[in-house]
Amino acid sequence: APEISVNGSGEPTINGQRGSRAWNSLAEALANAAQDGNRRFLKTLPAASKQALMARAAQELTSPRGRSSAQRRQMRSNAFTVLYAVARSIPKSRATASMITTAHHAMMAAAQAEPHPRLGKHMARLLVDRNYQRRVSSPERAETKALFEARFPQRYDVTPLLDADGYVRWDHSIQ
Repeated sequence: APEISVNGSGEPTINGQRGSRAWNSLAEALANAAQDGNRRFLKTLPAASKQALMARAAQELTSPRGRSSAQRRQMRSNAFTVLYAVARSIPKSRATASMITTAHHAMMAAAQAEPHPRLGKHMARLLVDRNYQRRVSSPERAETKALFEARFPQRYDVTPLLDADGYVRWDHSIQ
């Protein structure tokens, strides 16, 4: 089995090798661990390594590596997953508030700027996750809710469906 780790500069490695394959493997391992409720890898990672990894992930969100648009999109997805998992693993306290806030701002900016519709919706959906919402402040929760509602409209304009009396007109046709 390949050994996934994080080097001193916050770069993920797989069997000591850096690169997009290492980012992909780390993102996949963290996503699987989150589904299984296994936080062992992130708990063993020192705070300085988490901070460096979060900085690297935020950097990859804004300027992803890759030759094609699909490779860059995959790199943004990997970086977002890593940043999200690390931010969720940090206990909420005064000492860690700035780390969580920095990660939150990077993820919000990425989710708002994401050009790929499905990836943008996925990012917005993760940001309103209950376990993540517990770690952010009230204004940040409101910010994520607004982003979610922008990506997933909750209200629809029914004006075109109204009849002359102001009731919704609905025609059923049975064939």
